Amino acid sequence: MEIYYCILIFSALLHYINGQTPPSTEEEVTKYLKTVYEQEASRLTNLFVEADWNFATDIANVDKEKAKTAATLQLAKYTKEQWEKVFNKVNATNYKDPLVKRQIQLLKVLGNAALSEVKLKELTSATNSMTNVYSTAKICPYKKPKCNIATEGLSLEPG
Repeated sequence: MEIYYCILIFSALLHYINGQTPPSTEEEVTKYLKTVYEQEASRLTNLFVEADWNFATDIANVDKEKAKTAATLQLAKYTKEQWEKVFNKVNATNYKDPLVKRQIQLLKVLGNAALSEVKLKELTSATNSMTNVYSTAKICPYKKPKCNIATEGLSLEPG
């Protein structure tokens, strides 16, 4: 029986990788989510989170900022491709499993992935700049409004 399921899953993978019809039944969608989508989405999300962390811990490093931008674009591209191939074609109300239904509802919303590559780069760059400004900004203490920012300034980040 296990061999049957392995063959079925492998067949489904080949079916979807070759660009054939998207999954339509609840069983097909569930298998697709667990095999094809989640594996690659998890890998790309992990790369993005790691790049984001590396940038957040060294905001002055241009290479880490570029790596974060590249990871953002890569994840957005995959998200958009999956939306175009599968998730914009399925209706969450057709499924009984509440987890599948919820996942489809969330995957039907593209978010930043809906932007063109140029616009997404622009947004990421603006967000990175704001992070840099906020992380390095200093203000004078309330009781000493005319302080020397370099020596007496307080960081906006606690700690």
